[in-house]
Amino acid sequence: MNGFLSRLWLAIAMVCVACIFMVPAASAQNAVLLTPLSQSIELVDPSVTVDLEIDFADTTVGGGVEVTYDATRLSFDSFEFKTDPSFLLGGPDPGEVGQPLEIGFGWLIFTPPFGRSGFNTIGTLTFTPVAEGEAFVQTTASLIDPGPFYSLDGASPLSVTFGGATIVVPEPGFATGLAIGGVLLCVMRERWAYQSANMIS
Repeated sequence: MNGFLSRLWLAIAMVCVACIFMVPAASAQNAVLLTPLSQSIELVDPSVTVDLEIDFADTTVGGGVEVTYDATRLSFDSFEFKTDPSFLLGGPDPGEVGQPLEIGFGWLIFTPPFGRSGFNTIGTLTFTPVAEGEAFVQTTASLIDPGPFYSLDGASPLSVTFGGATIVVPEPGFATGLAIGGVLLCVMRERWAYQSANMIS
């Protein structure tokens, strides 16, 4: 009986250890990100920037991303690459009005792993706010040109998740309300101080 219990506990322990090692493998993924994930700006601000980044568990030689945004609240200004060393870079022209914005990039590396993995900042998108409200900027897969992300063997596209970012331009009424509230509070404090001084005298 003791031998059976020992083997049972050993089997349970082996399953637990296997699960611990399987969790990181299951959570490992390839992701295209926009950062910061959320930011709030004023309509009078001249521009707002969002970084395009990748965080890949697999090694990739490159691929493409499509970027869409709310044109009723944002106007696209430019995209500037920040990746190195690189080749086959392609991005939207400054002020381009068509959507989606197509961005392609890859790496020419002559030593293993012959590509790029991990966290990399690809470039920066710059927008100008044109109206109040919440604007969403989204990345999606590039299906045709530049195309999906591939590994070195190029046998099949890598599995990639695509993220987005939110840019909030508060309505003027909200900021005005806060300002008016602050002014009224100051006036009430002054009046209270004046009445208190008269009562004491």
